[in-house]
Amino acid sequence: MLFVQILDLISSAVLPASCLHAPSGSHSGHHAATDGSGLSKPFVAYQPDFLKLLAAPALSVLCHSEDGLPLFHEAGKSDSGQDLVFFTSNLAKEHVRVDGGGMASGLVRLTKVVIPQVAPEKPLTTGWTDLPLSQTYPAANGAFLFGHHLLLCDQGYGTGQPSSLVLVDSRAPHKATTLLNNFHGRRFNSLNDVVVHSAPGRTHSRDTSHPLIGHRAKGDPYETIWFTDPHYASEQGFKDAPELPAQAYCFDPWTGNIRAVGDQFTKPNGIAFDATGTTCYITDTGMIRGDGVINGHLPGSIYAYDVVFPPPTTDPTVAGPQLANRRLFAFTDSGAPDGIKLDRDGNVYAGCFDGIHVWNKFGTLLGKILLTAGGEPPDGCANFCFVPGGRIVGLAEDKMYLVEGLAVEGALL
Repeated sequence: MLFVQILDLISSAVLPASCLHAPSGSHSGHHAATDGSGLSKPFVAYQPDFLKLLAAPALSVLCHSEDGLPLFHEAGKSDSGQDLVFFTSNLAKEHVRVDGGGMASGLVRLTKVVIPQVAPEKPLTTGWTDLPLSQTYPAANGAFLFGHHLLLCDQGYGTGQPSSLVLVDSRAPHKATTLLNNFHGRRFNSLNDVVVHSAPGRTHSRDTSHPLIGHRAKGDPYETIWFTDPHYASEQGFKDAPELPAQAYCFDPWTGNIRAVGDQFTKPNGIAFDATGTTCYITDTGMIRGDGVINGHLPGSIYAYDVVFPPPTTDPTVAGPQLANRRLFAFTDSGAPDGIKLDRDGNVYAGCFDGIHVWNKFGTLLGKILLTAGGEPPDGCANFCFVPGGRIVGLAEDKMYLVEGLAVEGALL
């Protein structure tokens, strides 16, 4: 295939010392490619099954560059009905606005963009909308589309603006309302990523309503909200010392129940479920400190869990799902896995230091999608999202890439 390089894993089992790199190193593309193509081919196949994920022609195209402004960082959430993608910037402390009462806004920008059906031949300059700055979400990070709302992880600011789950109407004027801001009275650290889980075979036992989320009828799928809470905000200097361990949580908005479901992390980050809702994946970016220092001896890993449900006859309002059978699913060779998604076939995708890595459901690395333009060293990918039509939008801090020509679709867009 024109834009694919095939790696010879047997040949790369022993490498010259000059080819070995520190954990912050990027994919060189030279030492193991069978055709010597290096970075000129952005799709790197470690296993033959990687080729099944690609349709012809598959392309990775630079859509937009901001020349040092980290506009494309997190969230990466697609509205499947409109080819619309929401994303958040990295921290911009120089742009923060603090009023007389110490309330901040603008530490992070929240933007939406319409993704073209075909990769543009020149930088994408139309279809961009910056959502209003808000003291309700001064430092937004991960997100998930929940009906007409964007469910945001806000990291908070200082002590007066606690880290929160925030609902932002995806329609103008984009009203923002806090959904959750504490664990039984204790402040969260800095909420990072969020996903909504629909329990297989679990439905509402009666009609119910939530003042923010809306109505659910008897028989509708029962949904819970899962999120991660690392310590990044305090390390980055805009929050006080952590008050809770670095954990993952499950929140039932219909009852208000909140509980920790995963611990033993250094820095829990991305969270995702497979299409069946029976396996949960959580990334740990412990090797990346909040000030940017890389510690290669700390986790850059993905952990998998079984999602365990109470008996079917149990009322879901009094017994929710749990995580069990924690196991190391994958460890990355280039940096740490940040954002994580799955396709409908159960393959796992994660944003790493040289692009998007892809594993099968057994944890075997199938290949990589390098985010690179013109043969330049690949950009790191903090987060990304599937877009309908076999496409992925890759967020690379000051650049946005569009990958097209895939033969797969996202499990949860």
